[in-house]
Amino acid sequence: DQRIKASVEAAKKQQADRAAANAAKEAETLYADMPQPDADTAAATEAALKAAGARPQVDLALPAEDRGKVVFLDVDGVLRPARAGTFDISTDGDAAKPDTSDFFPAAIKALRHIMERSSPRVVLCSEWRRSETLLKALEEIFYKNRLRLWTDVTSKEFKLEKGPDAVRCFAERRAKEISDWLHKHEGEISGWVVLDDVNLSMTDEAKKSSGKPTLMGPHHVQTWPLCGLTTGNAKTAVRILNGALINKVVVERPVAGQGGKAG
Repeated sequence: DQRIKASVEAAKKQQADRAAANAAKEAETLYADMPQPDADTAAATEAALKAAGARPQVDLALPAEDRGKVVFLDVDGVLRPARAGTFDISTDGDAAKPDTSDFFPAAIKALRHIMERSSPRVVLCSEWRRSETLLKALEEIFYKNRLRLWTDVTSKEFKLEKGPDAVRCFAERRAKEISDWLHKHEGEISGWVVLDDVNLSMTDEAKKSSGKPTLMGPHHVQTWPLCGLTTGNAKTAVRILNGALINKVVVERPVAGQGGKAG
């Protein structure tokens, strides 16, 4: 009986081994033409993308961009606090990198709300556009938060005029930069909004005497510089982009002691 039992067990094992060998052979034949995963190759590809300044594709989970709608985006006072126009730079060896740890999570979420509800393209009007270092840091923020990158920036050719009211001079230059961009894209835009903590509508009075002025007030959503873009701001921006006329509260900033703005 012991010998018979051992023989049966041996026969079962041989049968199982043959079945496993046949299954392995069939699998090898079925997938023979398919490339095998290579962790080293994947890591090398990602490293090459980073070295080339590119990023792996990320699903933004956003609707398709509506290029007829535009958000002119400021940074300081909108996505991060505006503290007398300064920002911190940390150094790592020879590389300088802005400290972006103070960006408002709620403001980032509010900006994404605008992208989800109206799908505008973003045009950067912030002073951050003047620095490649700052632009790369901002791109990192957008990438981490799955925000659609800006497609353009406003002109950097306009000079900042000097005057007794530094904030007004700054507002006038920014209004000119936005108006210039809109003029160059005349006929392409169905709706636009400006997200900025500076009251750009203060520049409208001087323009009303001209033939076809580009007024900032009806298209401006002013943020509070120490808390940035809110959900309420974002909802107002969406309504403006969709053609609604909004009665907005203007947030005036003190002029005395102001040395300028670097938003």
